Amino acid sequence: MKFIFTLFLLTLLSCNTAKKEYVCGDHTCVNKKEFNEFFSKNLTIEIKSQNNKNNKIVDLAKLNTNAKNIEKNNNKNAKKVNKIKKKKDKKKIKEEKKKKKEEKKKREEKKKKKKKKKKKKKKKKKTKKKKLKYWRS
Repeated sequence: MKFIFTLFLLTLLSCNTAKKEYVCGDHTCVNKKEFNEFFSKNLTIEIKSQNNKNNKIVDLAKLNTNAKNIEKNNNKNAKKVNKIKKKKDKKKIKEEKKKKKEEKKKREEKKKKKKKKKKKKKKKKKTKKKKLKYWRS
């Protein structure tokens, strides 16, 4: 009796079906209704089975050495990126300094022009006063 029971359980477990996805053309069918409509129009069935088993053989030694190589490459790339960023930052700083110097020069030129105008105005006033004196006398 135990033997028959175990055989029955084994057959039940082995008859399990894998998860299936029905494909409707270029995409997976959303539900059975869509599948039935597609089948009635095209009379073709595409089934994609989903097995969750991973049959990959993994060599840990290779994985570890590859990981080290990747880390080294990442470090090298990071250093290169940092150098490039530093160069860009230096260029920006230089440009900002140049702009500030130019702005200072412009301000100084404006101040000089204003001073010259004031001097000219003073000279004109003096000459006018002198002319007035001559005419009055």
